[in-house]
Amino acid sequence: MRTRLPLLAITAFLVPAPAMADILAVPGDYGTIAEALAAAVSGDEVEVAAGIYSIDAQLVMPANVTLRGAGAAVTILEAAGTFTLIFPGESSGFTIEGFTLIPHAERSAISCYAGSGVIDANVFLGPGNGTTCGGTITNNVFAGSGE
Repeated sequence: MRTRLPLLAITAFLVPAPAMADILAVPGDYGTIAEALAAAVSGDEVEVAAGIYSIDAQLVMPANVTLRGAGAAVTILEAAGTFTLIFPGESSGFTIEGFTLIPHAERSAISCYAGSGVIDANVFLGPGNGTTCGGTITNNVFAGSGE
């Protein structure tokens, strides 16, 4: 007597499992935030430990990646040149949270062209614009910035 396996049981072996998001730690897994963002793919989280980080080149934010600090009071990103601190560009679905951001006086801390994402629980310091991004911008403090 022949038995038939249900089609669902057979196809379960043919469909790949969804990829798991990775947590990329800075420092730890990566020496710099830029290195971690360059390695990140959609769904990943870059977690930055408490500290003061002097950023010497624009941080390029990939789509659908989370950049998370240990908290705005203890995770500070300061631009060491005349560039936008974090640049999602046209990327969407990104999240940036838990930082104090100090851009150069002539630049925004976070600048988007057409992209949008979630910018939450950050402190923006300095005379430059805080952000030019659309999306969900909540629970941020803009101190001395043009917003």
